[in-house]
Amino acid sequence: MNNTKKMPVVLVVDDEPVILETFKAILKELFKVLTASNGKQALEIITQAQVDLVLLDINIPGMNGIEILHKIKEYERNLPVILVTATANADMIVEAKRLGIDDYLTKPFDVDKVIALVHKTIKKERNIYMESPRF
Repeated sequence: MNNTKKMPVVLVVDDEPVILETFKAILKELFKVLTASNGKQALEIITQAQVDLVLLDINIPGMNGIEILHKIKEYERNLPVILVTATANADMIVEAKRLGIDDYLTKPFDVDKVIALVHKTIKKERNIYMESPRF
């Protein structure tokens, strides 16, 4: 069978190479995964590629996650964003929700939860047909 369906594209933004590689390994079977280690790279990718969802770390040197989120939403208001954080700071989560995040994950994260959340968010926000992940 020839599977010509386009894989949804997930952009992972994190300054830690091990986190970028971890997300790649977790998501590569169901999604095309692009990575950026800072806000400038992330914004370049978003303006040049069709991205279906962003996994965005909150603590990034230079331009932090909230600043990046603000710029993402200026560029493409409906682009789904899931915030990734090591500490669930309530004020930061409230600010991020105000700016339009779809959800958030805390590190360390559960692999099945990551896959299910990314799948659900893309399917809901982008109306992309996807088979449900099998666990």
